[in-house]
Amino acid sequence: MTSSQVIFEGKELSPKSSQIYEWVIERMKSIETNPLHLLVHGPAGTGKTLLLQAIRKGVRDTFGYDQSCVSTAPTAVAAALLDSHTINHLFFLWTPSRDEGFLDRVNDHQLEHMMWMVNSKVILIDNINFVNAVTFATMDFRFRQITGVAKPFGGLSVIVFGDFHQLPPVGGNGIFEGLPNELLDKFKTECPESPENLGIEGFDIGRDLSLEEVVKDYIALCKANPDLTFAILATSAVIVKDLNDSIIEKTDGFRCYPAEDPIENRYPKKGLLADMNLMIAVGCPVILTCNLSNFSLKNGTQGVVESLNDNEIFVKFPSGIFPLRREVWTDQYNRKRWSQFPIRAAHAHTIERSQGMHFDGVIVVRNKEWDQNGLPIWDDDFQDQPGELYTALSRARNLDLCYATPRKPSFVVSKENFDEARQEIALMSLASLFSPIL
Repeated sequence: MTSSQVIFEGKELSPKSSQIYEWVIERMKSIETNPLHLLVHGPAGTGKTLLLQAIRKGVRDTFGYDQSCVSTAPTAVAAALLDSHTINHLFFLWTPSRDEGFLDRVNDHQLEHMMWMVNSKVILIDNINFVNAVTFATMDFRFRQITGVAKPFGGLSVIVFGDFHQLPPVGGNGIFEGLPNELLDKFKTECPESPENLGIEGFDIGRDLSLEEVVKDYIALCKANPDLTFAILATSAVIVKDLNDSIIEKTDGFRCYPAEDPIENRYPKKGLLADMNLMIAVGCPVILTCNLSNFSLKNGTQGVVESLNDNEIFVKFPSGIFPLRREVWTDQYNRKRWSQFPIRAAHAHTIERSQGMHFDGVIVVRNKEWDQNGLPIWDDDFQDQPGELYTALSRARNLDLCYATPRKPSFVVSKENFDEARQEIALMSLASLFSPIL
């Protein structure tokens, strides 16, 4: 198959991505009788997200309406970068899965919310490596439930994008484990070519740094490179909170907004107890923590604080500057309610929350705790989680602007570490079931 270079929003797709794009658009002619199921796999920097966005526009142009192609992702940030909603939001999957009948008990409002499935032709899922097998299977259930079609995914075409070398799902098996072959065997694999900067086996781990030293290094990096973006990526939410607060405390004019008692609200938003108290400053990068329909802003959208006062925080998002007020929140068990501004500081992130983000450089903090002097606590038996460091480092465009701390011998970045993941990916490549792309 020959291919011309595809240009989307002024950016050229790679030759391989262009071939995949043209093949997918050509396949739209036959998806009513022969649905397309495709896995696009590759490391960060290979253009998967750009390809997803190009395919979304191409499919919508082909069928003439937006609902013909719907995109989603498992995390709020990854979904917001696509101008999409999360999987949980689209499929109403946040009800506790231990209740066996929860999928069948949906009210009229929820059913109406999911009727987009009836009119859709193609669903695009980004960060598929972070989607667990149960979620993937329940998405299949939802498609069959809403469309009334007893075929995989209700007869819709499904294209998934991701990198299975990165972090696996939290609290569940990856889609390779436990999925029925009826679903798993549907997918053909295509891999865009790898960029040069992902040869991370020679990465220099760096030093053993205290909390204060990490904060100073981060601030110095940002000041020395004002045109570049940096972030600290850590393994635990506690470490992230410590880092964000410590950085903001060194910013002139920072403010603390404690949680307040809520004004009566029948529909509070789900929040984390860790986010009850907010420390923020002008110039601080932030992430929106809920959908704000009045501003057409989605959960996970990134912005920067422009100004603040007692009652409002003005944040510059890609679509404009908006005044944010307190929202009412509840914990996952509905035991506690409070009011707080719908943002969190974003100098530092957990590694799992960083999926979908990209920076020029990152500092990776591997310890899960500090001692009373702010020094890293390290257990000699500690091991990095599979894909954890690879995920963190793959967020960076330039590995020369990265380091990790503490420096311990258990840290190994080697392509040999990914052999098992590669073998699992091979299970997805069942070319005999499909017409070849190339």
